[in-house]
Amino acid sequence: MELTNDIQFLLPIMVAIMVAKWVGDFFTHPMYHALLELKCIPFLASEPIVYNSRKRRLNLELYTAGNVMSSNVVTFDDRENVKNIAEVLLNTTHSGFPVLGKSNKGHQVFVGTITRLELTVLLRHQASFIQPNKPVTCDVTAVEYEQLTIDKLDDPAATEQSLLDYANLPQYTFTKIYLRPYINQSAMTVRSNFSLHRTYIIFRTLGLRHLTVLNPGGEVVGMITRRDLMGFNLEERLDKVQQNIGKFTAVARTFGRLAKRRAGGTSPATSPQGSPLAARSSPAACSYQDGITSDAVVIETPESD
Repeated sequence: MELTNDIQFLLPIMVAIMVAKWVGDFFTHPMYHALLELKCIPFLASEPIVYNSRKRRLNLELYTAGNVMSSNVVTFDDRENVKNIAEVLLNTTHSGFPVLGKSNKGHQVFVGTITRLELTVLLRHQASFIQPNKPVTCDVTAVEYEQLTIDKLDDPAATEQSLLDYANLPQYTFTKIYLRPYINQSAMTVRSNFSLHRTYIIFRTLGLRHLTVLNPGGEVVGMITRRDLMGFNLEERLDKVQQNIGKFTAVARTFGRLAKRRAGGTSPATSPQGSPLAARSSPAACSYQDGITSDAVVIETPESD
């Protein structure tokens, strides 16, 4: 609308637009958010807002990265078989893989990450293949950086056929690729006990695609991607964590009451008034005598503390 000579209409128009925006946001998601959901694009909000099954907002500082990570991690050695790489690329859809190397003490430690596309490019260049026990150096690379960092493959059908050949032909069983010169050695990592809220902020702020999770000993125990930090995934996994905590609390209370009664000299099968607990038909009556070996750890019998 042209407002050159009608500047007095500027304020009413701005108010009308703002009110329309507020009303639309109150009843539905914005159009761009709806398109993100329609195309299944994993979009992360600036701040994580997660509710439990009781519709209470969760404080993510009380949870850790290990609570939401994916544990079925596929890793590669820094000297990996061509056959194994081809089989993994054919049988999985993972887009990134941690690479492990041996430390001075002989333990496998995390040394970096490599993407699915980079592995595919390496397999297409047989100059990167090495024979077993052949000495290699990190200074010499068979594939240039510009060849490795491409956006997409130019011939996916030929690439798939090459992967099938590498996976099935016996001559590639012992052929290896030295991955160290091609990995991302500055890949971000977090410990499994790292704050989940800070993990979310780091992941979103740095625009990461993969975040490797290590245990206190430096071993790879999980991987976090954008989908792991989506709201529905966080709610589902943290709800399971709360359920496990609830079960543990119930067991701890049961043993605490049992220890308190035994310390007071009261018979486990008899109430303080002398009436048998078994007379109440409680499932917990026999569990005291059996050392609590069944699902009867959650006592349903009303008791006075």
